[in-house]
Amino acid sequence: MTACKRLLLIGYGAIGRALEQQLDTAGGYDIAIWSRTAVYERRLHRSVHSHEEARAFNPQLAVECAGQDAVRTLVPLLLADGVTVLVASAGALANSATYETLRSAARGRARVVLPSGAIGGLDYLDAVANEPGLEVEYLSTKPVGAWRDELARRGIDADALREPYTLFEGSAAEAALRFPQNLNVAATLALRGVGMEKTRVTVRADPGVAVNTHEIQVSSAAGTATFRFQNAPSADNPKTSALTALSLAAEVARFFRDNAA
Repeated sequence: MTACKRLLLIGYGAIGRALEQQLDTAGGYDIAIWSRTAVYERRLHRSVHSHEEARAFNPQLAVECAGQDAVRTLVPLLLADGVTVLVASAGALANSATYETLRSAARGRARVVLPSGAIGGLDYLDAVANEPGLEVEYLSTKPVGAWRDELARRGIDADALREPYTLFEGSAAEAALRFPQNLNVAATLALRGVGMEKTRVTVRADPGVAVNTHEIQVSSAAGTATFRFQNAPSADNPKTSALTALSLAAEVARFFRDNAA
């Protein structure tokens, strides 16, 4: 009989719940959930409430989908235990101190893995990462519902918006830190490409769209490439794409396949 694969899920919001469902459907996983606020409707899996309990569970892999604070405070503890962590909140790595903390915390074969999340094409970016003249531009366009709170802070009625509204133009570093729940894609692109400061980001709220759209333009001495992804928003959180949990589930399966005994 094949032993269950032990996975620690950090966070139980929209992404965490969707990932849990994906893994339950696939089968073969022993899951523990580390969440400070979770209220479980089904209670199919155990919960842990401290680093000591997480360590006692002895996970083979951890998946962070709890936000940037969890990356700063919890992920280093797991890396120091020798546990590889899939980090969904890639925007946390825009902070150089956090990046260095994670790099220095890892023990043994533990490492941080950044899943592709809501986009694809990262293999192309990897291939041209060291090419002369590399430039990466990213345009994020989401329905106004994903930006309702931000628009309200600017005195804009989301329901009255009739034209696309540009919320931000600047570096991936600033974008990821200003919008920690919305722009993990920008950080992922930057970390795989020309860096946080050189990756250019534009963010728009558009009342005329119903899906999250990610447009990426890459140019270098090797050529040019344009990627466009139109993703359905998560049913529970319009700020994120439904594809994010699917990407995490695929990365989890790949990890256990590549590390099979």
